[in-house]
Amino acid sequence: MSEMDDPREGSEFEPGQGMRRDERRARRAGGPRQAGRLAAGRGEPRRAGRPGRGAAGRSGRIDPTEMVAACFDRDLTFAGGEEQIDSAFAWLRELRRRSRGWKTARRQIQLFLDQQNCPPEHARQEMIRARKYLKPWLPTQPRRRRREAVADRAPD
Repeated sequence: MSEMDDPREGSEFEPGQGMRRDERRARRAGGPRQAGRLAAGRGEPRRAGRPGRGAAGRSGRIDPTEMVAACFDRDLTFAGGEEQIDSAFAWLRELRRRSRGWKTARRQIQLFLDQQNCPPEHARQEMIRARKYLKPWLPTQPRRRRREAVADRAPD
């Protein structure tokens, strides 16, 4: 087969045509034949956890302080701008996914505001604002863990 007959050469080449599976993987991973060994395009070994999830994927935990901090603007106003509203919504989804209620959210907000040396009156106002945004959509009672539920059903 000459160079002109090679499907990978010339203008008629379509992605995936004439390539082996490992070559396609390598192309997606951003390097030659390193798809399985290296993380996509970063040149570092893969770590445990879901790919593309950063530190959260490796440890299975998202740092709540970072999520709460993203919900506040420079003036420590909860959901003060578009980006902060998006962050508050992402944090709400995370709280709901983990079946956490308003108590947990309130505690995390208070901890963040205390770390930022926020005046008590401003902290109260922001807590009221956050409550308006979050509490109606958070569970009132956290779900029981499976072990607790099974232990309650076991006969004595």
